[in-house]
Amino acid sequence: MKHKGLTRPKRLPLGKSWLERYQGKKPIRDYRKYFDVPSDCAVQELQMLGLALTKEEIAKGRNGEKARARNRKAKEQKAAAKRRSAAAPKEVNDDLPWQDENFFFIVGYTDWGFPYGITWEEEKQMNNDASLFATAPPEDIIVD
Repeated sequence: MKHKGLTRPKRLPLGKSWLERYQGKKPIRDYRKYFDVPSDCAVQELQMLGLALTKEEIAKGRNGEKARARNRKAKEQKAAAKRRSAAAPKEVNDDLPWQDENFFFIVGYTDWGFPYGITWEEEKQMNNDASLFATAPPEDIIVD
């Protein structure tokens, strides 16, 4: 059970009982996760509760927080780039009347005027060598 949103005066008594029961090897990380606080806050509170932390443990705890922030930022940038590329219109060549933003090749139109044919996704799948070789017959079989 996480204790999210507790203030320090309410968190410290709970932290004391947590520390008495704690048997792990990474107290800064586990305290931070349990109480949903930043690493600096976890270090301060653990020291206030009487836990002796080495400089190496404190440095590891703070470096972990920096790494999580970098990973979070990279993940957000990747998601934003994916949203931008999905929102960007596909290049449509107006000189090719058998293509549009949805279809790589328009075979024809229904009676109501809707196009049908090969979509861009289907074309991409057809150009994927792995799927092409998976559907082709083996070379040693001769088909007459």
